[in-house]
Amino acid sequence: MSQRFLGVQNKTYFPGQTILDTLYAALSCDTLLSISLIPSDLNLTRVTRPLCLNEKYIYKNISYPPGSLIRDTLYAASGCDTLLELWLQLLPLPAVSILGDTLICEGDTTLLSTSASGSLLWSTGDTTRAIPAAPGNYSLTVTDANNCSASSSFHVDQAPPLSYVITSYDPFAARSWEASSSRFLQVEFLPFNMLSTG
Repeated sequence: MSQRFLGVQNKTYFPGQTILDTLYAALSCDTLLSISLIPSDLNLTRVTRPLCLNEKYIYKNISYPPGSLIRDTLYAASGCDTLLELWLQLLPLPAVSILGDTLICEGDTTLLSTSASGSLLWSTGDTTRAIPAAPGNYSLTVTDANNCSASSSFHVDQAPPLSYVITSYDPFAARSWEASSSRFLQVEFLPFNMLSTG
């Protein structure tokens, strides 16, 4: 039941009471006034508003995060006021992960892929689960069934060339300066297996 009250001539009246008063007239009959205050419950309105984890809700110029419970009284011009309870239901963001090689050789590409579910949009414009990728920056945005979106980024580097010096030695050479020679090679770093023949 509402606890609102009505103040008349410095007296407080609550629902269920009757106000009796006399209105005095200067030149005619006085008037006896009787006002019955009929108790009435406030209208209670509960509203649930789903809200993604990375969103804010603006209510009466105040920003509220997901999980908030907003209480307000909506005053009626006539009739009963309404008590509003607005619950901002927290919706989790979709999980986004990108798999692929972070280092590739010059001229090569790698395959970037995801296991995320929902609507996919790569920074390349592709909407598939996997894309070919040359060296560079990539991002993936996933939007789930609740229209919540999350993004992840991925960087693919090109492996630098590997430089080294090979010195050969011939123990049967007649002069010491002929025994060794140096060659400078610049090669691309590639995975390899080494075979030793003893």
